[in-house]
Amino acid sequence: MPHHDVDLEAGSLSEWIPDPRRKSISLSLMSAHEDTNFRIYAEYKLCIKSQMNGKDLERTANHLFSYCDFDRGWPAFHSLDDIKDSSKGYLVKDTLIVEAEVTLVRKAPPAHYILKIDSYSFLLAILKIKGASFYSTDIFEASGYKWRLYFYPDGDKERYGEGCISLYVSIEDTSALQLGWEIDANVTFFVYDQIRDEYLMFQDTKRLHEINKECGIAQLLDLSYFKNPTNGFLFHDKCVVGVEIFANIYTGVGECLPVPEKFYYNPYTWKINDYSKCANVLYSEVFVRGNHHWKLRLCPKGDFGQEGKSLSLYLELVESEPATRIYADYKFQLKNQESGEDFELTGLDVFSSSTPSWGFSEFLSINDVEDSSKGFLVEDALIIQVEIIHISAVKKFS
Repeated sequence: MPHHDVDLEAGSLSEWIPDPRRKSISLSLMSAHEDTNFRIYAEYKLCIKSQMNGKDLERTANHLFSYCDFDRGWPAFHSLDDIKDSSKGYLVKDTLIVEAEVTLVRKAPPAHYILKIDSYSFLLAILKIKGASFYSTDIFEASGYKWRLYFYPDGDKERYGEGCISLYVSIEDTSALQLGWEIDANVTFFVYDQIRDEYLMFQDTKRLHEINKECGIAQLLDLSYFKNPTNGFLFHDKCVVGVEIFANIYTGVGECLPVPEKFYYNPYTWKINDYSKCANVLYSEVFVRGNHHWKLRLCPKGDFGQEGKSLSLYLELVESEPATRIYADYKFQLKNQESGEDFELTGLDVFSSSTPSWGFSEFLSINDVEDSSKGFLVEDALIIQVEIIHISAVKKFS
């Protein structure tokens, strides 16, 4: 059901409970409304969180809050000794965490389907004669699917709804859906307050499939509240319930970024002869690493603002598949043909059809490359190596 989650962290517990004679911790929910005419029915849960093992302390209740009756809870929620027991994990570093969940109301009616009962007693009589426990509506459409609403005016006793009204929806006519279909349904049920012209909202979220086509709430609203005429839900023997459904089918389509594979291939070596006579853009032959096709692009005179300053070097993905995305960890080396002290830079980039090329516009200064004493350019030949260390290719699935 729609709710606000409120996390409350008390400061010092010794300040929060000053009376040393107190044996239990008290916990209550208070309305902050200042309107003297307000009335809100709330189904709420109060919880003291265990910060160690997840075994929280929680209690649920419902109440009709008003200006004169604005708080409700438990004067003895739990033993104070238990709260202070460090092994339980409720009090950690003198901090207690309290959580509350509370229902909401709204003025707007349900968008998808409304069931009006002009005689609640007549409905009960019909169901009793037929030996039935629920009323089912005609099929209606919502979010592109067909549904049916089920109303249990005296509670769904088989699913522990005795003493409450129960509401469910089921998806119908699923024969046209693909085999193995799954639908995530976010369903909001409504009960109309005829006096105040507002709706209580209760939410259920469930993944529906061929085996489970139904979702709903057995203990939707306590019958004593529902039948009390001053609350407006059952008024002059009339009542109104409704539903909104927002559903998305699970198509099974997605993608996976796998663990990067480490490759042990020899580095690809590109030897460029007659370097001084080369054009400003050179391409290596295409080579294969990790089942993907690559090539190197070299700009001896630089590019992207490094013209005349630095040699520019790039690794390019040759594949043209639009959906291809590859994370690659790579290392460039400009081989020192005399001392063996190679110059290297590493990169980690995402290669795709839209961004197939990655590398360094400022790989190494042209002066250093052409300086014969550095050992990179020997007999007008330059040797470049690239090692693709890891590859993780995004995989589509359906």
